[in-house]
Amino acid sequence: MTQLQITGMTCDSCAKHVKQALEKVPGVRSARVSYAAGTAQLAVASDTPLVALTSAVASLGYRAALVDAPSAPPRKSPLAKAVGLLGGGLKAAGKSGTLHVAVIGSGGGAMAAALKAVEQGPRVTLIEPSTIGGTCVNVGCVPSKIMIRAAHVAHMRREGPFDAGVTASRPVIDGARLLAQPQGRVDVLRRAKYEDILGGDRLVSGCAELAQAFARLGSLVTVLGRGTLFFREDRAVGEAITAAFRTEGIEVLEHTRARQVERANGEFVLTTGDGDVRADRLLVATVRTPNTRSLGLEVAGVEINQQGAIVVDPDMRTSNANIFAADDCTDQPQFVYVAAAAGTRAAVNMTGGAAKLDLSAMPAVRFPDPQVATVGLSEAEAHFKGFETDSRTLSLDNVPRALANFDTRGFIKLVAEAGSGRLLGALGVTPEAGALIRTAVLAIRARMTVHELANQMFPYLTMFDGLKLCAQAFTKDMTQLSSCAG
Repeated sequence: MTQLQITGMTCDSCAKHVKQALEKVPGVRSARVSYAAGTAQLAVASDTPLVALTSAVASLGYRAALVDAPSAPPRKSPLAKAVGLLGGGLKAAGKSGTLHVAVIGSGGGAMAAALKAVEQGPRVTLIEPSTIGGTCVNVGCVPSKIMIRAAHVAHMRREGPFDAGVTASRPVIDGARLLAQPQGRVDVLRRAKYEDILGGDRLVSGCAELAQAFARLGSLVTVLGRGTLFFREDRAVGEAITAAFRTEGIEVLEHTRARQVERANGEFVLTTGDGDVRADRLLVATVRTPNTRSLGLEVAGVEINQQGAIVVDPDMRTSNANIFAADDCTDQPQFVYVAAAAGTRAAVNMTGGAAKLDLSAMPAVRFPDPQVATVGLSEAEAHFKGFETDSRTLSLDNVPRALANFDTRGFIKLVAEAGSGRLLGALGVTPEAGALIRTAVLAIRARMTVHELANQMFPYLTMFDGLKLCAQAFTKDMTQLSSCAG
């Protein structure tokens, strides 16, 4: 009998999923998993590798370790292992004089750094202590967006703006098969975009997103917020998303803090200042912290901040001149495209180049429906930086594409520098706002004015047209314009 210690489970349902995953591993004859004890009792064939068992658990976002394993030498930290690979120095050349680069991790930033470093000529070693691919492909962006899209499809089958002419029907949700779809796609993408590229050798803002997905898949959902939804953004964003949620039957409790959580009579009981909230399932969507404690950074003289994030300069260089860092372990914005850009620049700089990471026109996207996308400065941020601003907000009932879709939820807002009209920031709360915001990114990068933006040709009928209309609103009355006015 093999016994594993399982960490990360939060309920009996977690134990059920772990059991199912373990029983799919070749060589596993039976599995008993206990959430209360945090263990898995397994009957396995003698040749079943331990890594197959721990990987099956890791694929669900939990961790597994063998109980009463034979004593082993102290495990080196990944950083110590990297130093060993480099021959005892943090920057070393091999026998041929070729620079040897060790990359810790295999997420977006690590992969970008490794691939770019190879292009520059050094020998590269990738060190991954867990599942290859990092957060995004395994437990973050990819599986969550698949689930959100599935929920959107279910929602549109149940109700939509064309129900008067297109008969709606209540979808049947097969939870087990639905959950299997994201995992299948994750496996494919991990192989295609990570493992195969390397040669085959081996739930945040997510609460505004996943809450809506769960509701659309048939759950009764209550969202607790210590402030308002999207409180760090323009106030209108939170108001628009809260209205959208409540329209779909989601209860949003603003300015509500959970003081205590208990498990009683098979349900969770959250004690708040306004009474108790009861639920069958509990999703805790809190701030993510960098996983840097086991790296031994203090030995290498690498500075971290109070949150445990590695402090880097615009070159991605840490306080140790020979160590560079990128991705979510640093104090940079936690977006996979930022990680990839940072990783690429780190590789260029560690091989003698000079590449800076400019985040002045960094887009950010959240995926409720309607989506929320931003770039550049908000009005408050612009004022803090000393800009006098002029702004316009265009409701979607002024956008022909939104009218044609019978879906006018949301708005587009542009922030410009007063006087010059230079575009400083843009905000979209619209369907497919993530695509729309890219045009604003390029406009800010090109230092365009809203007047120049207003004179561009945009394809009709598209949501992109809303950017032009919002820019035209700086000088024109939108109610007096034709829907395709140039």
